[in-house]
Amino acid sequence: MERIRAIYQDRFASAKDMTFIFVGSFTPDAIKPLIARYLASLPTPDVATGFVDLGVRPVPGVVKKEVHLGSEPKAQISINFTGNANYSEEEKLRVQALVDVVNLRIVDVLREKLTLIYAAACAGGCFANRMRTTGCG
Repeated sequence: MERIRAIYQDRFASAKDMTFIFVGSFTPDAIKPLIARYLASLPTPDVATGFVDLGVRPVPGVVKKEVHLGSEPKAQISINFTGNANYSEEEKLRVQALVDVVNLRIVDVLREKLTLIYAAACAGGCFANRMRTTGCG
């Protein structure tokens, strides 16, 4: 608990460079003074920020693991593809279009036509020079 508290206090010690999103039923004119007072009360000292690359990378090649648990026949399949990619908004859009098409096909064929599955989803995206498509199946 102490470590969690320390991380929380470190992350929220400064509101500098934070983005705030306010939602609800209000008019901008009515809420502006309240937001100004709230934001003015937040601490904004300079806090060192950054990240540490821990070197965690996807495992290359094929990895197959079977885990048997419980007495009912159930299955969850996860197929992951990773690879280097040049990030751009266009490439991100292409990957999202691919994910959308795969999702449509999974539901249409595996669920509707073959009735092999109850639910399925595919997710993916481009992340800092790495393309990842996960959770397909």
